Amino acid sequence: MSVLDILHLATACLAVAAGLLALWRVAAGPSLLDRSIANDVLTAAGISLVGVMIVGWGRQDLSVLLVVLALTAFISAVVVSRFAVRERSDARRILTAEEAERQRIEREQAARDADRAEREQAARDAAREADLTAPGAGLPNTEEEDE
Repeated sequence: MSVLDILHLATACLAVAAGLLALWRVAAGPSLLDRSIANDVLTAAGISLVGVMIVGWGRQDLSVLLVVLALTAFISAVVVSRFAVRERSDARRILTAEEAERQRIEREQAARDADRAEREQAARDAAREADLTAPGAGLPNTEEEDE
């Protein structure tokens, strides 16, 4: 076994180890973006393993597989990044019935407060409009004083 064969074997072992760690990360998560990055690492490990096979075994026919893997990795990364949304830290778990009820009540209260504030603002605007349209309102005093 030559030094070059040992180098190919070491590179293949590192690619397999990276692939196994990436598989663990895909399973562990916790978010979609973590899984997407692990999927990219897994694909990169596969590309490097196929590259070692091409060089080590002299199988140039596997070059097409490199292109397919690279395109698949690119397209999957684009699709995931296009449809990924940021998750809030409290949105990652299932709420208890009490927590869900509390959130519903808070949303309803916020909606009532917003409606009340909107009505008050409309009343202030209407009062201001009424003051401006009253006879003589807002007109400058044009009477001249007699000397």
